Amino acid sequence: MIFKYLNIKISKGLGSKRGVASLGAMLLLGSVIIEVGLIGVLLVTLLTSANVGVRLSAEALGAAYAGIQEGMLAILRDKDGPYNINPFTVGNAGATVTICQDLIGAPAPGDCPNALLAQGIYEIHALGDALTRQRWLVAVVEVNAATGLIRIQSVEEKTR
Repeated sequence: MIFKYLNIKISKGLGSKRGVASLGAMLLLGSVIIEVGLIGVLLVTLLTSANVGVRLSAEALGAAYAGIQEGMLAILRDKDGPYNINPFTVGNAGATVTICQDLIGAPAPGDCPNALLAQGIYEIHALGDALTRQRWLVAVVEVNAATGLIRIQSVEEKTR
């Protein structure tokens, strides 16, 4: 046999029982190492996904703010409307803009209410969308019909 050439002697009494005591310790040590590795992978995945969510939310907010700016430019160009602003992209995020003239208090993005508020008051709705995150900004602006001056009364984030 091969043991004969390697100069290894196996005693007949202990040959089948050697290493049995260390088998349990090796299995226990191996399972602990695997558990530590799995916990590490889980923690890295959770931390990475949390950072991605924050980044996507910030991109959606930036796109919504760009939508507010685009809405004010559209009002500046033509104070009487109609305002057809096509959805656009800013980096990896998209923005959809709706302008409500003389109406305020929309319950959802893109819906203009029926309540007449005051002449020269516009409500700009901008919905920023980045993959799984959405941010909805609403700006109320006052436009002087004679001079064309736009005053921002408020910009606030709404939730659905």
